[in-house]
Amino acid sequence: MCHSKNQRKVFDPKASAKLEHSAIVARVLHEFFLCIRRDHRVGKSHLAVYLALLERWAWGAYAHPLRIFARQGAASARVSISAYYQCIADLNELGYLSYIPSFRNDQASQIYFF
Repeated sequence: MCHSKNQRKVFDPKASAKLEHSAIVARVLHEFFLCIRRDHRVGKSHLAVYLALLERWAWGAYAHPLRIFARQGAASARVSISAYYQCIADLNELGYLSYIPSFRNDQASQIYFF
């Protein structure tokens, strides 16, 4: 689409950064879905947890590691705490992410995306 002289878009570094972040999420999601396509061990709850964690990671400006409490992850994924723990353990064991639990109520667990 062509813009008239008065309607030219000015380069916005914030918009550019958002595009780069969107590309990060798109790449991670694409690779995840490619991997789970043939992995029937991954169910709907696993997907909900993974997507909720990915969204939290994006909110945190892609800081590695993602630091999150189980109650936050479970609420974002709309699953119970026990389902969250099972899904996160499964995703860790299957190699879709790396989960380092804190075992402390006052310290968030760490999650690394591959």
